[in-house]
Amino acid sequence: MMMFESELTPELCLQDTPRYRHLLRQKEQHVATIEAKFRKVTKACNEMLQRSEKYSESVMGFLGSLDTLSSDAAYAKTTSMKTTVGIFTSTLKELESQRSMLMSQARTTVSESLLQFLSTTLKETQDAGKLYHKLNDELDTCRLKYASIPKSKSAEFLDAKNLLTATQGVFVHASLDYAYKVNVTLSREHSVVIEQLVAYMYAVNMFYVQGSDTMADVDAFLKRTSKDMSAAADALKQHKHNMEVKHADAQMALMARPSLGCPAGCDAITEGYLFRREHNTFRSWTRRWLCIKNGALIAQPRDAKDSRGDGDPPRADTMIQDLRICTTRTEPTEGTDRQFCFELITPTTTWVLQAVSHQQKLCWITGMQRAIESALNSAMLKGRSSSSGRVRRDSAPPAVDPGTSPTGKPFVRGEYRDRALSTPVESAEGGGRKASPTSAAAASPTPPASPGTASVLRVPGNNVCADCGASQPSWCSINLGITLCIECSGIHRSFGVHVSKVRSLYMDMLEPAVADVMRRIGNDRSNDLYFGAFRFCQPPLHRVRISRCCCRCRVCRYNRPIVSVTCTVYCLCPCGLHVC
Repeated sequence: MMMFESELTPELCLQDTPRYRHLLRQKEQHVATIEAKFRKVTKACNEMLQRSEKYSESVMGFLGSLDTLSSDAAYAKTTSMKTTVGIFTSTLKELESQRSMLMSQARTTVSESLLQFLSTTLKETQDAGKLYHKLNDELDTCRLKYASIPKSKSAEFLDAKNLLTATQGVFVHASLDYAYKVNVTLSREHSVVIEQLVAYMYAVNMFYVQGSDTMADVDAFLKRTSKDMSAAADALKQHKHNMEVKHADAQMALMARPSLGCPAGCDAITEGYLFRREHNTFRSWTRRWLCIKNGALIAQPRDAKDSRGDGDPPRADTMIQDLRICTTRTEPTEGTDRQFCFELITPTTTWVLQAVSHQQKLCWITGMQRAIESALNSAMLKGRSSSSGRVRRDSAPPAVDPGTSPTGKPFVRGEYRDRALSTPVESAEGGGRKASPTSAAAASPTPPASPGTASVLRVPGNNVCADCGASQPSWCSINLGITLCIECSGIHRSFGVHVSKVRSLYMDMLEPAVADVMRRIGNDRSNDLYFGAFRFCQPPLHRVRISRCCCRCRVCRYNRPIVSVTCTVYCLCPCGLHVC
């Protein structure tokens, strides 16, 4: 009989997600529908009492309103509601000519009970809803004021923070009370109708107890319904007690929960509210619910005013389609007067986001970095498993891992530098020196390229290594958009994936989005960007390789300009390699 599904739980209420707001709007519409239907039933009953001379028409209107109530879409899953009311109304139609003695009982059991429900339970719910929406508007105003205070005005920032904390506390308490009253109102909507109808039908049965064949047919059904309602009342009582316990637990948990920032023990966030700077003319800021899902960053508004319609859930737009080509920056490149801002960078766009505290900012950056790393690792495993069979069939020579030296030993920071500076290699101007491993690798047969790899290698300048100029590069940096030889890829791999994300052109499968980035950038455009203002002379090949790799690391990782690029002056790069 009773249904307690799709409730407004305290957990959802405290999270205040767009899904909770959408569910709350549905419940409010349901409550409004209940009020309209109940008032319609009450009005029809009063008309029946007042117009005794038109008794037949009044009864039909009353029964018709009950049929409408039982067939409402809100009771589609409650078949007993429609069945019970249907049997009652059919019985009443047969006794229509003898119901004049039941008017006083109808007034007590139907009209007054529904009016009492509307004037007490439903009115309290509506008053709680008005308070909730009023505090919601005040909280939004406090949030906007708190977020827009410049860094220099510390006193105003402290006052705004205290006001926001106090308003948020009052709002959360009001939100919990409103959700509780809505749950209680919706849980009573069935019993308030059926219980009073049962009492009214018992009065009719007593009136027609002598020789009433029609009432004898429904007597068993009435008893069964009464028993069900008794059990439902017990279930409702227990359910109300459970809701009171949850309500009290939520209030206690709220006292220990921090008002701003991250929950205790949280070091990474992958979903929550942030302010986002839009790409419009005024560079306005909007508050959005951001979540990481299936390797993408999704943004979603909170309220229906930003949605497609009142009946639809808030629309979601994809901010970053593929996190593998995204990186984070702790401070925005463009200056902003707002606090706790950080930046998400992709090859095509840049998003500036604002948290409510420094702790929340660090948690978001950690969560984004973990999501990027997870997306890269999953793509790497998928690409290697899909391409391993093709490489074996083509009998390609085994490639050397860029994380190891050409001798097969693990690559150690500084070890490659010493070996490279001490190993004789052939200079760019020629000479009788010994050939480098890069040239030897270039002379070996190259595995057949996939369509994505072939399109990347056809870009002008991509047929050689972007750092040392060796031919037939077999590796690439997917975020820098350049192709690399095996030795330069080892140097890039030592920087870490937050600086250079190295992939194999032949062992890894370049997905369309990654290949598109590679085609848009290329070696020539990347070198013009990093080294366009400087000219490299012709030092030995190992110096060109190490200097260019580390200069690129200096710009990408530390956002520092290249002051001098020569082959005779050395400085210590933060990554551990000597850079020209």
